[in-house]
Amino acid sequence: MEGIVVIDKPQGVTSHDVVDMVRRATGVRDVGHAGTLDPMATGVLIVAIGPATKLIRFLETATKEYLAEVEFGIETKTDDVTGRVVSESKASQLGREDVEGVLEEFRGEIDQVPPMVSAVKVKGEPLYRAARRGEEVERKSRRVTILELEMVDFKVGDRPIAKLRVVCSAGTYVRSLARDLGKAVRTGAALRSLRRTRSGSFAIDRAASASELVTSEDVRAHLISLTEALAHLPKISVVDRAVKGIENGTPVKVGDIDSAEAARKGETVKIMEGRGLLLAIAELTVDLGKIENLGEDEVVAKPVRVLARRRKDCL
Repeated sequence: MEGIVVIDKPQGVTSHDVVDMVRRATGVRDVGHAGTLDPMATGVLIVAIGPATKLIRFLETATKEYLAEVEFGIETKTDDVTGRVVSESKASQLGREDVEGVLEEFRGEIDQVPPMVSAVKVKGEPLYRAARRGEEVERKSRRVTILELEMVDFKVGDRPIAKLRVVCSAGTYVRSLARDLGKAVRTGAALRSLRRTRSGSFAIDRAASASELVTSEDVRAHLISLTEALAHLPKISVVDRAVKGIENGTPVKVGDIDSAEAARKGETVKIMEGRGLLLAIAELTVDLGKIENLGEDEVVAKPVRVLARRRKDCL
């Protein structure tokens, strides 16, 4: 079995718990997930099965969308309401317009410090392990992109709650966003709830509930091809004579290209043959918009993951 399934992860279980569930249902040992969701979070979790697990890192780069509830007037060790409270304050004076007034500061490219309870490694150790020992580790900020950030709802009270829709780059921590919003309005804040509504091209309405995936046949009914799963990557289609070389890891040259979507040097692209079979994932060495100025033998992309020879796209 090979492909991915999109699961609506329930609250209270880990992403790894969902992986184990798929293993039991399919009997396939090689299963993994793309983009971890904390136990408190729900929503879209992409689970790869069989050889598809080798492409997880390319699935994790997709843009994510969330619905997040942020509670003001509280700060915790984990930046969400499940963690130990370190500070509380009355925030009844906070209104919707106060929060909306600072949202612009967090749109676009921002620097974000990861929460202590995260898988980010410092000196080779995940931060969450240090957090379990009660240690606080100095973390470097990371550049992330908030593509869209809007207020969906706001509830007043001693601890006001803002419901936000967040569209962001991979690697963004919504818990850190909640923490930083609290600092911006000077009341403190923590993430109250989180639901991932989209990962790449897969929205929540495409996701199966965990209870639907009990047997191998149930999983097959929801199985999605790798080509569809990687729809967020630009595509290069190659001519038939280039297929064998690419399957053996040969770089893609200008003369190999039948058609190509716009992409820039350094971007990751998928390489496909004319019949729509996925051959490889590659990194561009030039801007595709400039290939008309290059010779036929100039290299444009180097494979970073070659798929099995003549592999069918899905079951």
